[in-house]
Amino acid sequence: MQKKWILAGTIAGMLALTTACGNSDTAAKKTDDDKKSEQKAEKKEETEKETSGAKLEKKDSSSNQSQSGLINPDLEANLPDATLDVVYENEEPGIELKSNKMSFMVDRYQVVHVTNAPAGEFDGDEAYIVSMNGSIDNQTDGDLYFNNPDILGTDQFDTHMMKLDYSREVRLRPEMDGTVDDPAHYKKGEKQEGVLEYILTKEEYETLKDANVKLRVAQSSADKDFSKKVSDEKVFDLPLSGENAEKQSAVSKEFYPDSILKDNVAEKEMLAENESIGKTETGEKVDVTLDGVQFTKLTPTESYQDAFTGFGDENIVAATVKVTVKNNTDADITLDQFSTFLSTDKVQYLDEGSLAFDTGSIKPGETGEKYLVYLMKEKSDYGEAKDFTFRLTHLTNQDGKDLLKNELSFDVPKQ
Repeated sequence: MQKKWILAGTIAGMLALTTACGNSDTAAKKTDDDKKSEQKAEKKEETEKETSGAKLEKKDSSSNQSQSGLINPDLEANLPDATLDVVYENEEPGIELKSNKMSFMVDRYQVVHVTNAPAGEFDGDEAYIVSMNGSIDNQTDGDLYFNNPDILGTDQFDTHMMKLDYSREVRLRPEMDGTVDDPAHYKKGEKQEGVLEYILTKEEYETLKDANVKLRVAQSSADKDFSKKVSDEKVFDLPLSGENAEKQSAVSKEFYPDSILKDNVAEKEMLAENESIGKTETGEKVDVTLDGVQFTKLTPTESYQDAFTGFGDENIVAATVKVTVKNNTDADITLDQFSTFLSTDKVQYLDEGSLAFDTGSIKPGETGEKYLVYLMKEKSDYGEAKDFTFRLTHLTNQDGKDLLKNELSFDVPKQ
């Protein structure tokens, strides 16, 4: 039996490394970045005292918008002599996460081009500041620990963390101040609104304005160790220019949202699709529906080119299978542990766990989606195959128990 796959361990390790490097405003220890920001803040405060008669009056920090339309009302006060131009604004970003009575939302964001700033203010003579108006609502039964989101640029390794240089007074944060033993977190019933700020150099923005940029919202938890998950990590489109917004919208509508696209592993070109299979296998604990399949040719992004091995001179084809799972139990189930195969009469392909994506935990009586990915050569594998068979052998919940009594099998026509 032949098995073909990418070096999943390599990709999984790379992704895990990136995820582990996420930042958190809840930590009590200050990073070098924070110290640098504090020094800048102190310097700005001294400058403001000296030039208070010549600059715009600082807006009330409770305001979410300055008179000039800036989301961050502190930009004008902290950069009094700079020129601030909004070069892109998105008033309907569709960034909303709701899970287990908590919610996080960005209802508007903008890219501000900063020029004529004081010497040494940025790594260069200009910069671009991404300002977001965000909110968090904790209606859970206890505390909520929530790390700041990151901007993902050209791929998982191009990460841009939230800054505090020009939004300290209006930033989105919990009401409490944290300590090492008790990091800042949102108390039961707490609602907060504020600014999320990201600073890009001119070179970074020139690259990202045409890239498949995302906003990665990390997992939230009911405890400081992040062992009691409240919401799963979720990734949202975050175009930084009007032209790229149209491109990302078209890509999102055409292709299934597996991690190939969400993590910018590769670009896709559609070869064939069948999104109306709709076959359901009913079980005692779960019902599984095979919704459809997409076959796409992949062009790996620069950081992932060496991760794809064993394809020789042939193009790489990804088969993304979409399944819907209904929870027939009386407890939440997860979609983390799937054992599946995509087969022809000659070859059996293992699914690529690092490239899969699911919609998270499923409550009793509700449904969730899973996107499974299989890799093959374009000519000798995909080209020679007439049809495929999708086999689901195990669906294991977080307690290690299999939710399937028997293997489920589905026919998967190419189109």
